[in-house]
Amino acid sequence: MSDDTTQFSFSNSVYAFDSTTIDLCLNVFCWATFRRAKGAVKLHTQYDVRTSIPVFMHLTAGSVHDVQAMDQIVYEPGSFYVFDKAYLDIAVITYTLVAIIRQRLKTAYTTYEVLQILGSSLLDKTPINQLLKKTSDQDVKELLYNQLKIW
Repeated sequence: MSDDTTQFSFSNSVYAFDSTTIDLCLNVFCWATFRRAKGAVKLHTQYDVRTSIPVFMHLTAGSVHDVQAMDQIVYEPGSFYVFDKAYLDIAVITYTLVAIIRQRLKTAYTTYEVLQILGSSLLDKTPINQLLKKTSDQDVKELLYNQLKIW
């Protein structure tokens, strides 16, 4: 075995994010839903890799998927975030789609801005290329709320 002690150096912050499931008795903690006959809570933790100090903790019921806790993180621009495989599939698919959209439409928006535009326009039927080419707040189309009526 080689004794390779290569160290990586980053100029920006590096954070790791993961969760742990803490089993609880469902008879005592009826609010801690996890499985039919088992209770649990999930502790989602983000910690600074350099200092090994937690910088964010979020407690949820055990049935909450790890990806849902990602919305609670306050992301720092330019920082690096490390997630385990539970988060990987959705993140890879999302960022791959955003990268394709940015390249094909040759937009100047950042990845974060594209995600914000797509997230806020889920019910809007405007084509993506038109959404990303708007440059004025005056040109925003009014959302028709009656398009969701069932009756």
